[in-house]
Amino acid sequence: MYVDYVKYASSIRESRKLIRKQTEEQADLMMSNCAKRRNKAEVGATVRIRVPDVDRGRTNHLNVLGLVMDVRNDLYQTGTEHGLLEQRYSRNQFDLCKEKLLKIEDVKPGTVSLRKLVGLTSTSSSTQGFVRCICLQRCISNRCSCKRRRILCNSKCHNSSTCSNK
Repeated sequence: MYVDYVKYASSIRESRKLIRKQTEEQADLMMSNCAKRRNKAEVGATVRIRVPDVDRGRTNHLNVLGLVMDVRNDLYQTGTEHGLLEQRYSRNQFDLCKEKLLKIEDVKPGTVSLRKLVGLTSTSSSTQGFVRCICLQRCISNRCSCKRRRILCNSKCHNSSTCSNK
């Protein structure tokens, strides 16, 4: 009975070694196929990074423009007009732009997260959703959330009632 267990254990070890080898070969094949499809990005190239849906509001941009600042271990450090992005990106997470839209001089020092960057470049005043007040009066004082943020009230705030902050 012990001899059967030893044969069984050794066959399991051999199977695991074979599976490990095949998995590594498959990973190498996938990496080489990805490298063939996507060219490497050089330092100074303008890239377009897709913003995940959870990090942006309905009116925010779908993509953010950046500039490749550094490459380490096939991970790219990207800079924007508001600073360096905290996260490094692999080549499949961004697309190269044909034109050079940003210069190294345009990149500000400091780091910023992607979500904060979307908020800074947003057309609305917030990173997610719309800002609106629920005032019943004319939005004269700073109790109005729109006036406090120094933005104008919109149709979501009061519908058709009059407001001095429009």
